[in-house]
Amino acid sequence: MMTVAATYTREPGLLKPAVLWLLLLAPLFFGTYGFATWVTAQRAEVGSLVFDWERQMPFWAWSIVPYWSIDLLYGFSLLLPTNREELKRHALRLLTAQVIAVSCFLLWPLRFTFQRPELDGLFGWLFDVLAGFDKPFNQAPSLHIALLVVLWVCYARHVQGAWRWLVHGWFALIGVSVLTTYQHHFIDVPTGALAGWLCVWLWPLDRPGMLHNLRLARDRQRWRLALFYAVGAAALAIPAFVCGGAWLWLLWPAVSLLLVALNYGLFDAKGFQKGADGRLGNATRWLLAPYLAAAWINSRLWTRQHPQPDEVVDNVWLGRIPTPGELQDSPFSAVLDLCAELSVDGRHLAYRCVPVLDLTAPTTAQCREAAQAIESLREHAPLLVCCALGYSRSATAVAAWLLYTGRAASVDAAIVQIRRARPQIVLQPAHRRALEPLSTALGSAHGHCDMELHAVASLLRRGHSLDLLSTGLSLLGALLGFGQWLLGVSTPWAIVLSVALLVLGLLQKYWALRVAFDAELFQRVADSPLPLAEHSVALDQALSALGLQPANAGGRPWQQRSQGALNLLRRQAWLLAAQVLLTLGFILASPWLAIAG
Repeated sequence: MMTVAATYTREPGLLKPAVLWLLLLAPLFFGTYGFATWVTAQRAEVGSLVFDWERQMPFWAWSIVPYWSIDLLYGFSLLLPTNREELKRHALRLLTAQVIAVSCFLLWPLRFTFQRPELDGLFGWLFDVLAGFDKPFNQAPSLHIALLVVLWVCYARHVQGAWRWLVHGWFALIGVSVLTTYQHHFIDVPTGALAGWLCVWLWPLDRPGMLHNLRLARDRQRWRLALFYAVGAAALAIPAFVCGGAWLWLLWPAVSLLLVALNYGLFDAKGFQKGADGRLGNATRWLLAPYLAAAWINSRLWTRQHPQPDEVVDNVWLGRIPTPGELQDSPFSAVLDLCAELSVDGRHLAYRCVPVLDLTAPTTAQCREAAQAIESLREHAPLLVCCALGYSRSATAVAAWLLYTGRAASVDAAIVQIRRARPQIVLQPAHRRALEPLSTALGSAHGHCDMELHAVASLLRRGHSLDLLSTGLSLLGALLGFGQWLLGVSTPWAIVLSVALLVLGLLQKYWALRVAFDAELFQRVADSPLPLAEHSVALDQALSALGLQPANAGGRPWQQRSQGALNLLRRQAWLLAAQVLLTLGFILASPWLAIAG
């Protein structure tokens, strides 16, 4: 069966913004591309970069058809996104590809050196039209290939079944056509692909854009590692530029290490774009492939003497990141993943990820999040807590959980307990500093949380008083409207005000019921001597069973739950305030005030 589109709900009204984007991008494309061609043509000398083996490249006149087809695919691609945000991100990818490629054309101009044979007929006409605006410049990175990557990702996202294979085949043919039409030399293809994947990486669809995540690191260790990877990138790039030839392949690992350096210095773990299912995005896999391969080999080498995980306590296990085969053959039905840089296939089990950069310590907030995640995932035990080696990041998470649940009274006690199960763990002073607040704050957290929960419950109980006042105002509104009718001076605005007052009262009643429900829950939790983590799991299970909460919405911190409950109280108060204002307006505008005067 051939299914054209994937199952996405389409937002209405997308045609107009799609056309507007096309009206912006198309003139910009031809204008900037033509400008780069004109500037390069004014140069006295323009170099070229071509390998000897490329002279054996065949010329296929018919491949001009797939080469030209990218223009149609470019325009139609703007009709594929199913919501405005996706459309915006796709358009920004196309625009970014244009900016990157044209900037490179101006900074490092190159010339295509092969001569095409004379052609006639349809193919000859298509080549003549192409030659009308595309001169033998604007080579590396190939803008054609960069756009191909962006468009390929877009079309593959929106088709299924046999159509997807057709898309893959046609786009692969377009990629080959840049060489067989004698439009580009080989070096333009991989550099264009890197540029295209960089655009996809900069503007992901499932998370905020990377520029939105840009924050300077405050941790010295992160800056040390950023400098280390930046030096590595330079060490690879220098021989690539100096020696040329096959050495140019070093540019790929150089770009890979440069992006890793940026992740450490600016983007944090978000730069690896690890999904909720544990897998890295396609852009990350392509851009960082050399680094990822080295990181994977490193994880296997360091753990070759002890590849198996170890049980710490209560069916919580600690180990290295598993392969799909290892995970399938293991007894684990839940995984907490602390590794930012390597993929885990978490689609078929209970999976949570708290991504932390390699060779850095989790923050205290991440330790707390990991501890809560472990306690939540234990209902699916046996649970594997993992990072690349299972020695530092994941060990810190398990230590945080031991402190959080009272299974360890201090950081040292937690480390001793973990080391007894897995002697290879390595926790530096930075890891201990991240855990210390948990040993004090979380160790005595029950009393502290008790006071917070009591305070929230007390505030929520004020909602009952608000509800009583709102009920009185609703009855008053009904009586005032009835009074207007008795006086025989009923007016349309009076009826509207009376109805509005009653509607606001009903809405307030809805929020009042929710506030009262939360007030009782918070009070029960505050009064209970059990650990807060156990209450969190039990409450999430009960709410999910009653259909009051999605199954995947559990594990929220109590601070977040408190803010949510207080937001309900605020909504109730705003509705009451609206009732008060309407009541005052109703009274001041009523006819008996004029009669009394």
